[in-house]
Amino acid sequence: MKVVLRCVVLLGLALCLVAAPTMPASPHGVGDEGNQGCQCHAEDPSLNVQLTGLPEAYSMNTTYNLTLLMEGDVPIQENRSQGGFRMVVTNGTLHFNDTEAQEMDRGWTHREAGTQQRSWSFQWTSPSESDSRTEFRIWANAVNGNQAQTGDGWSSLQVVVPGEDFSGELEASEGIDGLSSSERLLLGAVLVVMAGLLWAGARP
Repeated sequence: MKVVLRCVVLLGLALCLVAAPTMPASPHGVGDEGNQGCQCHAEDPSLNVQLTGLPEAYSMNTTYNLTLLMEGDVPIQENRSQGGFRMVVTNGTLHFNDTEAQEMDRGWTHREAGTQQRSWSFQWTSPSESDSRTEFRIWANAVNGNQAQTGDGWSSLQVVVPGEDFSGELEASEGIDGLSSSERLLLGAVLVVMAGLLWAGARP
């Protein structure tokens, strides 16, 4: 019975690993597979993703000039790839330089010409009502141009900005990993149970 239980648990863990999303390296941009982070590079907490130009509260139908910036210690090589990004915005309209970025899978990402930099300027036009809120979910990576995964890294940023007449909660409705807080709690509970079953099955 213990052997069967152990096999079931190991099979469950294997299926979780197989089902885990991956984000392949792509100088041409990434779609919604990038909403879980960049699996081809390691997450690097020392990298800093910034979004500048947002107001504390936005007016309706107003265009704001924003800049997405990735900062960190990953060295830069001129005329080679330096970084990239994936951004999902829940409200309003984005306007990028067409040579640097493109719309893909209900979000925005870099083009090949947009990888030779670590900052991207764009415009965001707020929604037609000021009692709404908008979430910016951003994943950005910094690469050293050596055509390999070594020495590269990624980080993420999530920003919630309200309209001038918004009176609700500002807590993000969905985590940067694509899971809500309740889903993360459920996933954590499942992992704890699986770990307990695995430990119990390994006992003599």
